[in-house]
Amino acid sequence: MPDAVFSPRLGVCSWSLQPRSEQDLARLARQTGVACVQLGLKPLLAGQWSVPALQQALADAGQALVSGMLSMAREDYSSLASIALTGGLRPDATWKENRRTAAEAAVLARRLGLSLVSFHAGFLPHEPGRERDKLLERLRQVADLFAEQGVAVALETGQETAETLEQVLVALDRPHVGVNFDPANMLLYGMGEPLDALQRLLPSVRQVHIKDACRTSVPGTWGREVPVGSGEVDWRGFLELLSRCRPVPDLLIEREDGARRVADVTRAREHIEHCLAARRAATVVGPGAPADAPRAARPPVAASVGVGVLGLGFMGGRHIDAYRVAQAAGLANHLVAVSDADADRRRGARSAAGHEALAAAGSLPPLFDPREVVAHADPAAVLSDPAVELVSICTWTESHVPLALAALAAGKHVLVEKPLALHAAEVARLAAEVQRHPDLLCMPAMCMRFWPGWSWLAEIIAEGRFGPLRTLELRRLAPAPNWSAGFYADEARSGGMLVDLHVHDADFIRWCLGPPVEVSVTGHAGHVHVDYRYADPACEVRAEAAWLPGREARFSMSFRAVFEGCIVDYASGRDPLLRVERRHALVEPVALEEHTGYEHEIQALLAAIHALRRGERPPPLRAQVHEAVGLMRLLAAERESLLSGRPVAVAG
Repeated sequence: MPDAVFSPRLGVCSWSLQPRSEQDLARLARQTGVACVQLGLKPLLAGQWSVPALQQALADAGQALVSGMLSMAREDYSSLASIALTGGLRPDATWKENRRTAAEAAVLARRLGLSLVSFHAGFLPHEPGRERDKLLERLRQVADLFAEQGVAVALETGQETAETLEQVLVALDRPHVGVNFDPANMLLYGMGEPLDALQRLLPSVRQVHIKDACRTSVPGTWGREVPVGSGEVDWRGFLELLSRCRPVPDLLIEREDGARRVADVTRAREHIEHCLAARRAATVVGPGAPADAPRAARPPVAASVGVGVLGLGFMGGRHIDAYRVAQAAGLANHLVAVSDADADRRRGARSAAGHEALAAAGSLPPLFDPREVVAHADPAAVLSDPAVELVSICTWTESHVPLALAALAAGKHVLVEKPLALHAAEVARLAAEVQRHPDLLCMPAMCMRFWPGWSWLAEIIAEGRFGPLRTLELRRLAPAPNWSAGFYADEARSGGMLVDLHVHDADFIRWCLGPPVEVSVTGHAGHVHVDYRYADPACEVRAEAAWLPGREARFSMSFRAVFEGCIVDYASGRDPLLRVERRHALVEPVALEEHTGYEHEIQALLAAIHALRRGERPPPLRAQVHEAVGLMRLLAAERESLLSGRPVAVAG
């Protein structure tokens, strides 16, 4: 239903301002009064601009960078006929060049911290057949290049009907590919009514271009772009329909004609702001009410997020503790309901696993107060509780995907423990369902992405702060689990050490560096050494992981990253945990945030949920379900290498 508190973010497309430099873009964007920018990536890809200069200029101007736009090689917009022949990924003559540029753009987008890049796919064939199949395969390749960098893709509208685009999105089968909706393009290309098209494509809309146009009266020719508010787009009807979209998309003003670009963009901003203000006033006062009628109070929003936890073993207890920490940090939440097969746990008894010293001393604290939390044996009862808004899934691995699917169907936000499943196909099934629920958040609990020290390393690799990375070594050693021994010993259910423990470092490597070309694994099921080969032979990446036997075994995790300018290393149990060693043996400790990755991942998800409640678009989740598809393919390649004793190529 439409949202009375619909408050999208307004920005500008950088190419609309025709900037001459990074500083010029920041200055012009600020003059228009918008708060954010979609960046045409061409100046950076061509080496005309630099990333640090751009980021500094935008920061100084108070402008956020929200997405990118990729233009294709040798496109000719002089006529409809010429762009049909030269546009997007369809021309054979430019396909290899465009694929190479897309790969570079995906890496650049990740470096810029972008979560979305849009582009014109080219004229999508209206009928199934060889030409559509060819374009679908090219779109999959490009979409996968961006997905490997954690970047979603939005296809521009207008060069085909909404029905054709919808069919292509279904056939494409890439959950991270959505739509950048441009109502003016529907008019310029003569491809249908903007509101009808938006109605059909609304579940897939990720971003909107604010642009206006008038239809042509001569078939086979362009329509005419005009300043926003003076064309044929029904902006009030458009925004009313768009208010149903979740998450709320950014609105980026695009002006590609005219000599007064800054003035036209400013006028467009003012027009959209006026429409939004009128909509809010009409919603609060009510249609037909006199202007001085008393305004109805907005329905109150519950201050605290109701939480349900499925599975009360070691990880379930970790989640409950982390929700308490989040509450203390000001992210309001409360535990509503839990489920577990064990009757003692349902009464609040905490598992001794991981807390052996406290258990031996008889001072093991309870998980929760059973007088305040409803406990069930059946997880379905938690999912059907209307007071539960967010569900943590901490059950057996084989139940992760089915329970996550059920939670989404019940309208819940989801945090699901790793591994999501043992096979990429199962994860892909969940990723597809997440795409069908744009108003809900579903995050895999890849805690190392949030772990203090490790998240810092990912940041400096992305920034290139210490120069090129030359070597990355990770090590994770743990006692073999002494709880649920039957489950962990059964690799068909748990995935064994490779999937249950080493998954953390495999995901971290893939998150920081993208997927490797090839893996080579030595060792045995309980102790592995993995070499990751990347296209750049100057970068060596290795990981070791083991479940250690013996009563005296202790958990440890560490990394050592060698950069051109220094060495960074982390070791659990050491003081300092993280340090930087520069030339001449100068060692600098690095101060880290409090708490662990468990607390930080839950706080990030709660912050995103609170933002959605306020009608805001939260930052992209640091860990996303579609990324885990490639992760499981990587682990499958590692297992194959371990069993075969030879290097194995990694499927994307």
